[in-house]
Formats: sequence, C-alpha cells, structure tokens
Amino acid sequence: MRAGLPGRSDSALDLDEKRLQTIGSAYIDENRCIAWADHIECIVCEEMCPLPEKAITLEPGAGTGIEGESMAVPLPRVKSRVVHWLWDL
Repeated sequence: MRAGLPGRSDSALDLDEKRLQTIGSAYIDENRCIAWADHIECIVCEEMCPLPEKAITLEPGAGTGIEGESMAVPLPRVKSRVVHWLWDL
C-alpha cells in the first residue's frame, strides 16, 4: 500500500511534483513531553520517527531528581530540516 496525499490521488502527480509536497512535520510540545515537562528520560518520539535519518534527535539536558540531585535527561529536538521522500523508499 502506498501513502498518498490527503484529498488527492497521488497518481495524479508526477515524481517531481510529489517531491515538493509536505507529507508531515515533526514538532515537540514541551509542555506535554515527558522529558521536557517532567524531566524523566523518554526516547519514544526519536525511536518512533519513521525516517531513517531521524527528524528528532536527543540532546543532553539537565534535570533534578526527586531528592534534589542533578541528573542528565536526554531532551528531544526537531532537526531544522530533514527531507525524505516517501516515494523514494
């Protein structure tokens, strides 16, 4: 099964036109993200990103543990520009 563009038949577009279409974009809501909001290690978004080159990376961050100790927490960040065309897979 091939992915298509919402509301359109992807067969109506030639390959060059398909490459200009945005299929989706990654973003991180820091208020809902477990790593950002709760300072708990979580790497689900990075693991679940379907792109081989990953649109989301984990960068070193700092948090505070329950007893006030400093701890390292990987924080997810969206890469500024990742281009991967579903049609080229």
